[in-house]
Amino acid sequence: MLAPAARRLISWLKLAVAWVSFFFVRLCERLLPTSVLSLLLWPPAAVWDLVQVRQREPLSCWRRFPESWRPKRWRFVLRQSLGLYHSQLFYMWPDRLRSPRWLRRCRLEGGSDLIGSRNGERGVVLASLHFGPSEILPYWLRAHGIVTTLIGASPAPESLESLTSYQYALSPPAGVPVFLPASEISPLPRFAHIRQVVGPGRRLLVMVDVDRGIQVHVPFDNRLFRMATGAIRLAAMADAELIPCLIMETAT
Repeated sequence: MLAPAARRLISWLKLAVAWVSFFFVRLCERLLPTSVLSLLLWPPAAVWDLVQVRQREPLSCWRRFPESWRPKRWRFVLRQSLGLYHSQLFYMWPDRLRSPRWLRRCRLEGGSDLIGSRNGERGVVLASLHFGPSEILPYWLRAHGIVTTLIGASPAPESLESLTSYQYALSPPAGVPVFLPASEISPLPRFAHIRQVVGPGRRLLVMVDVDRGIQVHVPFDNRLFRMATGAIRLAAMADAELIPCLIMETAT
C-alpha cells in the first residue's frame, strides 16, 4: 500500500508527462505533414487502447448487436478501440480545427438548419449516439461555427483535471463549456433554470443510447431500440428544436 506522499508524487509525475506529451503533439502538428502525424500517433493510441480495453469491453459491445447486424469482429474492435483513441489524439487541438488544413477533413451535412438557428429565438437539442468518434463531435461542430455543449461526458481523472480543463478552454468560444456533466441537469423535474441552459441560440448535444433516466422502446426494423428520453424531455421543457446529429469517420 502506497503512502500518501508516494501517491501524490506518482500523480504529479503522471500530470507532468501528460502536459509534456500534450505540447509535444501540438508542436508536431505544427511541423509535420498530416500523413506523418497520423503515423506518429498510432503507437500511443495502441498503448492507450491496451490500458483501457478492460474498461471499454469492446467484445461485449459487439455481442449486443443482433447476429444479422454484427459487423466483422476485428473491424468493430479496431474501430471502437484503437481507431477511436487515434481519432481523439489526432484532433486534440480544438483551437486549430477551424483552419483550412483541418476543416476540410470534416464534411458537414445538413448544417444549414443548425447554422440558420444560430440567431433564432429557440434553443436546439441535438440527439446523438455513441457511434464513431462521438467524443470529438462537439469540437467539430464548434469548428463549423455551431457552438455546442455535450451533456453527460465522462469526468476527467482528478490527476488530469487541470490539463483537461485547459484543452476544453481551447475550443472557442471559451465562455461556453464544451462538456457538462449529466448530474448538473438531472433529474429534469428540478431543473428550474432549464431555459438558461437551452436558451435562444444555445445548443446542447445529448446522447440517447445511455442507460440512465426514463427509457422507451422504439420499433426499428422489426426490433426494439431502447432509448433514453432525456433529449426529448429537455427539448419539450425548453420549447427547443430537437435535431438528430451523428458523426462518422470515413478515413484518418
